[in-house]
Amino acid sequence: MKLYHGSKKIVSMPSCDQNNEHSDFGRGFYAAESEELAREWAASDENGGFLNIYELDTDGLCTADLSSHEYDIRSWLAVILSRRLICPSGSKAREKLLRIIRDHLPDLKDADIIKGWRADNINFSLVLDFIEDRITLEQLVSGLQKDIPGDEVLIRTQKAISRLEFIRAETVESIYYTRRMMKSSPALPHIRSCDILGELTEYITRYTPEFSVDRFLQMFIISGYAARFEKGDPCLTEGMSGIELHHRVMEECGLSRPDWPLPDLMDISTPAYRTGRLLALYQRVRGLSFTDITAHMPFSRLMSVCEAQGDMQEEKIYALLDRKIAERQPCSCRLQDRRRRLGLSQKELAAISGVNLRTLQQYETGAKDINKASAAKVAALSKALFCRGLQILEPFT
Repeated sequence: MKLYHGSKKIVSMPSCDQNNEHSDFGRGFYAAESEELAREWAASDENGGFLNIYELDTDGLCTADLSSHEYDIRSWLAVILSRRLICPSGSKAREKLLRIIRDHLPDLKDADIIKGWRADNINFSLVLDFIEDRITLEQLVSGLQKDIPGDEVLIRTQKAISRLEFIRAETVESIYYTRRMMKSSPALPHIRSCDILGELTEYITRYTPEFSVDRFLQMFIISGYAARFEKGDPCLTEGMSGIELHHRVMEECGLSRPDWPLPDLMDISTPAYRTGRLLALYQRVRGLSFTDITAHMPFSRLMSVCEAQGDMQEEKIYALLDRKIAERQPCSCRLQDRRRRLGLSQKELAAISGVNLRTLQQYETGAKDINKASAAKVAALSKALFCRGLQILEPFT
């Protein structure tokens, strides 16, 4: 069997101890039978990636093909729902989810390889629609079987990994990132992404009070996930729940842990959920970055406004945010702009970077030319501001 794996790097020695338990079929090494699908996986951003090509000797291996006639579609659903962190917003949907897992989850403990449809952007949205009774089982099956580029393959045992032979790797151009983005439904990113951010902010407020939403949104920005979210990357806007996005951000920031609280029903009426959803709506409507928005009004302040106003119309809150942004004094230099975007005071930045406060103030007012600063100072400031040195230096004229 020929398999393809898309990645940001060459993977000549794959391992079955990759990903996590909340991936589609669990922990292991994921590949695809479709070269085109793997190329899209490789191009997770505009920089492209690598297509890794393998040959797998399946002789003597136990393969569970969840998309074959041997299994009911609900078997695939049960596996996906038991792994992915989906939190329905109603008790009826919650009961349906649990019933599918209870009645249809197959025994896969002896499987060396698991094959099946990938719960990608569109398929994941179909699953959510089915759980929320927006589509029937027949419509779900029809949607999954339409334009399927090939099954996802999980190699989950060392026995199977030992049969996997690396052939070669090829570079993948950024055009595949564009192709993946174009596959996204034109309506869903706007609607679904708003719900995802609501789930995310509600989860933080209810289950991880040790991290304020303001602090988390800073990590959301620093991790790079905010930029992908703003572009409408379907892997985030359609192919992920808010709880999964939370875990990915924490992992990217080096703060992952195996015992995150498991969510129950998602309450969409709370101030945290409504504010998160409104923040996503505002970002979509105005086309601003989360960095710009939260620099002008922190999430905690926006939530207080939403809570105080009750059912205040969205356009009125948009107008309030517009005024705050218009009132903001323009930044005098790149260093000041970057500092403000992260919500840091001059004193805080001086403490984090080790650069003298007075020197920092002089850089921002122009009394000292930051372009003539020592490499050590530029490196310290850029590290504290999570950027490259060139991003805080002024353009040469």
